[in-house]
Amino acid sequence: RSRGEILARIKKEAEYKADNMRSAHRLGDREIGDIFRFMEQSLGYLLVRYPFGEDELEGFAALFQGEQLVVTNSSSILPRERFTAAHEIGHHVFDFSNGSQLRADQKTGSFNDSDLSEYRADCFAAALLMPEKGVKDTLYELGLDQADLSHTDVVRLQLVFGVSYRAMVKRLEDLGRIDQSKAAYLYNYQGETGENLGRLFRRAQAPSTVLLEAWRQVWVPTRYLRCLEANYEEGLVSYPVLQQILQVVGVTPEDWDFAPKTERDTIDDHDVD
Repeated sequence: RSRGEILARIKKEAEYKADNMRSAHRLGDREIGDIFRFMEQSLGYLLVRYPFGEDELEGFAALFQGEQLVVTNSSSILPRERFTAAHEIGHHVFDFSNGSQLRADQKTGSFNDSDLSEYRADCFAAALLMPEKGVKDTLYELGLDQADLSHTDVVRLQLVFGVSYRAMVKRLEDLGRIDQSKAAYLYNYQGETGENLGRLFRRAQAPSTVLLEAWRQVWVPTRYLRCLEANYEEGLVSYPVLQQILQVVGVTPEDWDFAPKTERDTIDDHDVD
């Protein structure tokens, strides 16, 4: 097979798997309301979100003690973190049947076909977050002429799917809704309009805080939190040790509504691993 045929097959497979996941979990064809809770509650993944820094690893997928783990960098703006989360789901869907234990991603969303696994995960993420039917129907519902899309039109579309500006343009091009020259024009919003994304959001009468800012959220698997809470309530973990454990993720017991129980603080806690 030619290189083009291989890439087309990979893209088609990614679209198929993403559509099946949406259908199986009744996600509709617009934005997945909270992809992080979806990963925990519907897919059963262990999820960790942590602000590692803007120029650090964006995320990774791994098999951890037989369970599916995803870690994302919450220092990225929220749409990028969402894309990374969907990308890591793609790794779990495709890449762990051969015994692999870890796929780390310095940058997601580049659609670099020199690594077919990364290219497939990017295609899967785009299809999961921006399903073809949803994009088609939204263009119609918003009365947008795809041949004459403006930069603010792209903002309106990205609000519907909760993705970044560049991801939305890339998806429109991949679906054949715009051609390469139109995509280049839309990518160059600052050069064409002299405005940054914040101003484009204001022109589109859209709230910029949701899609242009990083949340820097610390999130540990809910199951772990429940286990910690149960151990504390049963007197198996003291308050100082509870503080020590939660300090690892940058929070205090009070942040998670754990009150001091001084009568339990005399327990000899010698192993907090």
